[in-house]
Amino acid sequence: MITFTVAIGNTDAHLRNHSFIHDTGTLSLAPVYDAAPTVQFAGTRDLALWVGGQAMLEVVTRSHIAREVASWGMETDEAAEVVNLTLQRTADALSKAAQATPEVPRSVVEACEARVERLLRQH
Repeated sequence: MITFTVAIGNTDAHLRNHSFIHDTGTLSLAPVYDAAPTVQFAGTRDLALWVGGQAMLEVVTRSHIAREVASWGMETDEAAEVVNLTLQRTADALSKAAQATPEVPRSVVEACEARVERLLRQH
């Protein structure tokens, strides 16, 4: 979720936008909700939740995301692999999502695509 949040530019991913599903002895992360590229229209580049010690969206790199994920207990190599896979899948999904929602301005899609490409190039 954190990788996707950064990839689309969702600066409003505060704690109330993350939850768990509790079902008869199991606990799982709820599907992503209230996720939007808020950096495009909210007027802030400050992240609601810091990522890898960074407070500003434009400063966050792929390494910051992987470091954040690893800080939650995932092995470092596995965290980097999950971040990379999520970015690649997000890149693949953006054009499909744009086709499915033509009312979303092309400039918003292009900004998300550019952010994902930047993250994929970085370490």
